Amino acid sequence: MKALFKVVLAFGLALFLFKDLVLAAALEEGKTIPNLQLSVLRGKNQTSLLKIAQKHKLVLVDFWASWCTPCKDAMPQLNNIYLRHKRKGVFVVGVNVDDTKKTGIDFAAKMKVKFQLLYDQDKHLVEKLGIEAMPTTIILDHKGRIKYIHKGYRKGDEMKLEKQLLSLLK
Repeated sequence: MKALFKVVLAFGLALFLFKDLVLAAALEEGKTIPNLQLSVLRGKNQTSLLKIAQKHKLVLVDFWASWCTPCKDAMPQLNNIYLRHKRKGVFVVGVNVDDTKKTGIDFAAKMKVKFQLLYDQDKHLVEKLGIEAMPTTIILDHKGRIKYIHKGYRKGDEMKLEKQLLSLLK
């Protein structure tokens, strides 16, 4: 009985570690964003980040939650980036991962978000990408390929994001 317990325990531990390795490797520059349908946060339509990316030169995607303090700090900066660069073909999308859609909607209204917001209701996309930090911001090209990844937010990070966007637009 002890031997069986050790085998089951070892298998469970290996499975747990392997899952973490797979998730950690999922968010990589050069990979294409999965074509998963997400709900529009303020509406009933659905779309995917891949579909959005195919319509624009670059898409800055920010994964956020209302409980995340750095997300609150980043939102006005993302608004500014969107307003400054939308005519150059840059599109900004926020992907909310709150437990309820209403929480995300209320937060977005309070923050006066100008860019498109999607809702990852069951967190399938976040899980598939292995996103653990909030916010996590990625830049996609017009084919949906991940060109840049930034985890977290501190004052001044918006300049790094903007620098990446401008270099990718060239």
